[in-house]
Amino acid sequence: MNGSHAKAQLIRPSSAKEGSRRWAEIELLPLGVRKCEMLIPAASQLQADIIAKLSADELKEMKKMLRKLYLVVEDVAKARADGTVDEADRPP
Repeated sequence: MNGSHAKAQLIRPSSAKEGSRRWAEIELLPLGVRKCEMLIPAASQLQADIIAKLSADELKEMKKMLRKLYLVVEDVAKARADGTVDEADRPP
């Protein structure tokens, strides 16, 4: 979320999480609702089209890697929230 989303009348910030500059609650405005209603089915179709091009083994490997990626993202997010990210873990 950034100022351009609010200027485009897609969202309205409603509240921020205390002590965090990263987390905020927003209200999705009517134009934002319409865009989401168009975007979500299109993204789902794109995902289905991509998956259809993969073999069963490729799909299995992709799902395995995505599970691993989600776990890593969760761990890094928790560490950043706790302030315990090691500088060696940060990308260059």
